Amino acid sequence: MRKNFIVSSAVCLVMLLSLMVVVSVSCKQRAAKHVHASHTKDTNYLSGVLYTDDVSRQILSDVPAIKPDSGTRILTAKVQGKVSFDSRSDAGIASRIAGRIERMYIRYNYQPVQKGQLILELYSPDLVAAQRELLLVHESGDNAMLLSQAKQRLLLLGMLPAQVEKVLKSGQPYYRLPVYSQASGYIVEKSVTSPAPGGGMNSAATQASAMGGMGGGAATATPVKNTSAQAPPLLLKEGQYINAGQTLFTVYSNSGLLANFAFPPVIAPYIAEGQRLVFHSTAGEGKTFTGKLALVQPVLEQGESFTQVRIYLPAGEWRPGQLLTGYLPVVANKGWWLPEASVWRTGNKNIVFRKQGDVFVPQPVSVGIALNGMVQVLDGIGDWEVAVQASYLVDSESLIQ
Repeated sequence: MRKNFIVSSAVCLVMLLSLMVVVSVSCKQRAAKHVHASHTKDTNYLSGVLYTDDVSRQILSDVPAIKPDSGTRILTAKVQGKVSFDSRSDAGIASRIAGRIERMYIRYNYQPVQKGQLILELYSPDLVAAQRELLLVHESGDNAMLLSQAKQRLLLLGMLPAQVEKVLKSGQPYYRLPVYSQASGYIVEKSVTSPAPGGGMNSAATQASAMGGMGGGAATATPVKNTSAQAPPLLLKEGQYINAGQTLFTVYSNSGLLANFAFPPVIAPYIAEGQRLVFHSTAGEGKTFTGKLALVQPVLEQGESFTQVRIYLPAGEWRPGQLLTGYLPVVANKGWWLPEASVWRTGNKNIVFRKQGDVFVPQPVSVGIALNGMVQVLDGIGDWEVAVQASYLVDSESLIQ
């Protein structure tokens, strides 16, 4: 009897202890939930911004709000440019006959040459045969018409009148035909990419995005030097055969240069031929020039579109390859204007935070140009109040979809 009483008491004691353990664990869990809820509430409210869990993505905040401005704005677009050769005055050097290059007097591309300077010497079996035919007709002396036709043939093959007369006096043919430069300037092999208009302008336009204005650009100029170390090597070599009519070189005249500037497409509607553009050397030489836009041309280069404008420059002031910085006045007559900080870009979307009561709601808008710290909004937002600093209201990528 006594033994059964002891067993029953032990069982009751074990059950009582188990009940106390369960109650203790439950209390701790409730306390942890309370602490976590308080911590979550504190983290949701930070720097005067309270992010609600509503699917509308509304935001409670004490961030200041402003109303957009309207009216005509005169802004300044900053653009980068480069001095290039004027391709209107270039001259080509081509071979009139097929043959082999016996002697080359050009050592590197962009080598300065003068008009009448010897470029190369060419051996051609056809030319030698034509000279021997001339000598044969000349020695016979009984047909003036054949003699005249033989001379004309040599002239068409590239020989000079003085050379033809020398062949007749000496009785010996030329085995090496000299080829001379047709103009003064910088000689460039035909296989080399032309340094004239448009080359490499897409990078400048890429750097100048619609939202970021027309900034960027290097700080030093890169003029063309007369040194073989910086010029691409020649592909034409002595002993190489060439074809009749093949263009060997192009001579870019240094008598006239041009300046190319690249604008992003969003600025294109505000550009027209005849406008004045103020520019100076990016190296900061201090002197400012004014030029008239002589060409406005849309360009697609390496998969990127931009608008290229051109200004013709006088000789003597500039060097090919020199970098420029230009300023173009832009007159915008429509739209609403907000500070750049009020517009948040998310890839191809532009978001503003519209104030509705005590909350801010993200709204997509269409924008135009962005210059001098202001953004043109094309939508009707005249009666809106917009957060001054959109970045303060951006919590995460899930906030804006």
